[in-house]
Amino acid sequence: MKIGIDLLWVRPGKNGGTESYIRNLLNGFSQLEEAANSFILFVSEDNADSFEEYDMFNVVRCPVNTASFTKRVVWENVNLLTFGKKHGVNLWFFPVYSRPLFMNGFPNVTVIHDLQALHYPEYFSRFRNLYFKIAWNADCKNSSKVLTISEFCKKDIEKNYKKAIGKTDYIYNPILMTSDASDFNLLAKKYDIKKGEYFYTVSSLAKHKNLITLLKAFKILKDQGHSEILLITGVKVNAVNEVMDYIRENDLKDNIIYTGFISDEDRNALYDNCKTFLFPSVFEGFGMPPIEAMIRGVPVLTTKETSLYEVTEGKACYVENPLDEMEWARKMQEKITKMENNTSKHFAQKYSVQNISARYIELFNSLKLGGRRE
Repeated sequence: MKIGIDLLWVRPGKNGGTESYIRNLLNGFSQLEEAANSFILFVSEDNADSFEEYDMFNVVRCPVNTASFTKRVVWENVNLLTFGKKHGVNLWFFPVYSRPLFMNGFPNVTVIHDLQALHYPEYFSRFRNLYFKIAWNADCKNSSKVLTISEFCKKDIEKNYKKAIGKTDYIYNPILMTSDASDFNLLAKKYDIKKGEYFYTVSSLAKHKNLITLLKAFKILKDQGHSEILLITGVKVNAVNEVMDYIRENDLKDNIIYTGFISDEDRNALYDNCKTFLFPSVFEGFGMPPIEAMIRGVPVLTTKETSLYEVTEGKACYVENPLDEMEWARKMQEKITKMENNTSKHFAQKYSVQNISARYIELFNSLKLGGRRE
């Protein structure tokens, strides 16, 4: 069976969790002997170089640029299936919602990570919101299987798209956590921090990440005479002025350090040496950062919202009201114990790329339909 994977949507360093998801999954596939000759990666002109490491797979460079959303979507709908046919694809895997709207009965698996645009339409343009609705409807109608990344998301999709009922399942995100970490002493000098004396979060600056509440908590602590420091690692999104404005207007520039996008090795070092990992999000389809922190044995303080309590299995520390800055400030001053070794090992195994990618292979094998369904 030849499985085509549509990677035209990947913008290296800009997709956040979805990019980590697909690269972790590809790493898992590469370790499975039965999968080595099964996948064909369809990449764009401007992201092809970032997939050179996956030379165990057949990589097809398509004459389109990911940077142009509209041109990419048009090319994807008009040409992708034809390209796939030329290379013998008989099952398509779409790691995100974006795919040809009409599959003409061709076997395919589509991943809808979450319905963020449905719950937060203000993040996107009118055109993008319209496209999301059209695409999700087509995904649910025309996919052989709709896949998502948590039980919460499965219920959310089936609640909003009746056509998804009976064909939707979930497989948790794969998490690749190597032991590689940068020299913390260099990072400590760069960011003016000390081991065990700073808080850390990995998050975009989007509204649902709830960083404003966290910043308000730090303002409370500062007013009480504390000098707590928070490092924020992540990619920027549109409309982040609220976060940056709050830092500036409340004189928190010495307390809040925004690292931007950093290497996995730097991130691991910041995980390993922080006092507590904070994750205040109120909407997650899965939520990889708190799991990454737990795998590394780091104390985690997060919320119980959407998928977070599910994927952390109630083993982290939680705030009851994620919008209550007083509760955050209070909980941050409490001693939060590090993860027990057996707990870290449990999460490392449960979300390992080997375990998750094997589940995907099982799903693909269950859909061996011999090509187009008539």
